Amino acid sequence: MSSSRYVISIALDENNLIATLPGRLWKLRNLRGLCIGGNSGLLGSVGEILYANMTALQRVDLAFNKLYGRIPGEVLVQMMSMVKIQLCCQTGEGLSGEIPKDIGNLTKLQVVSLGENRLYGLIPKSIGKL
Repeated sequence: MSSSRYVISIALDENNLIATLPGRLWKLRNLRGLCIGGNSGLLGSVGEILYANMTALQRVDLAFNKLYGRIPGEVLVQMMSMVKIQLCCQTGEGLSGEIPKDIGNLTKLQVVSLGENRLYGLIPKSIGKL
């Protein structure tokens, strides 16, 4: 009989993390919660943190860090279990680009926090599905 064990949650809020997260985060395909907000020394691209195989993710809190780049819409829309996503209040460059047009397809989504970034464009019509 084989017993599998998985990491299902990472909670490192306000832990004074500095630099970038390990590049092997993508291997955590059973991850349901990723809460690393409030680490003002944590930098990197959101696309280097969220990966397409993380389809079990339900809660993501990456607020109040030094993340930059665009929100990876092609990855985000595959996370059909997503309930809460917090990407607000990035210091430094902050997030840029448009809000992913298919965000409304995440029908379980209850909290979307994207403020205090450099996002532009229209709010996607699909958001009305939420």
